[in-house]
Order: sequence, then structure tokens, then C-alpha cells
Amino acid sequence: MSEIIKIRAVIDPYEVSDAGGKFPSGDSYVVYPAKDGTANHSIRLKVFYDALQDMAALRTLEKLTDRRTCLDIIEEKGKHNITFSNYPHDERWLSETREAVNSAIKENFKKYY
Repeated sequence: MSEIIKIRAVIDPYEVSDAGGKFPSGDSYVVYPAKDGTANHSIRLKVFYDALQDMAALRTLEKLTDRRTCLDIIEEKGKHNITFSNYPHDERWLSETREAVNSAIKENFKKYY
């Protein structure tokens, strides 16, 4: 049997963003070491958390209404044809869309409960 040799190198994630060439840049870390020994959350982790919250809100709205209602809010009634490569890049769009989803949840929740 061949022996597996592991070489460990200390990588500074603030300087090496691809884990020494193991992953695409930015994909390798969700936390970074803080000077006091704790962890700093990465922007990637914070954005992922926000995305999970958005997904939960859209699922809630879909249960209260239907998928078309969710798509109409996201696509602003046909103003946008959202795909993985075609989407609004304006930060305001994200917050305004989330607020519209929240408002629709509140409005439709009152109908059922």
C-alpha cells in the first residue's frame, strides 16, 4: 500500500483567497481568524444567510398564495426576466423586492389567520 503524505501549510486567508489553489478565489472561507482568537464571518457567509432568509420568505409567500405571485414580485410583473446570468445588480432592488415579499406575506397572512 502506498503511504499518503499530508503536507500542512499555514495559509493566511487574508492573503491567499483560494486556499492555496484548492478552490476558486473566495469560495474557500466562510470565517476568518480574528486577532483575539475568535472568528470573523465572511461577507460570503452573511450573504448566504440573507439568501436563506429570502428563500424562506418566498416559500412562505408561495404557501399563502402561489408561485406566480412570487414570480410577479421578483420579476416586477414582467419588467425583469430573471436568470442566473440576467438579474438586477442594484442593491436597492434586493431590499425593495424583499420588502415587497414581506408586505405580501403580511397581507395574505391576514386573509387566512
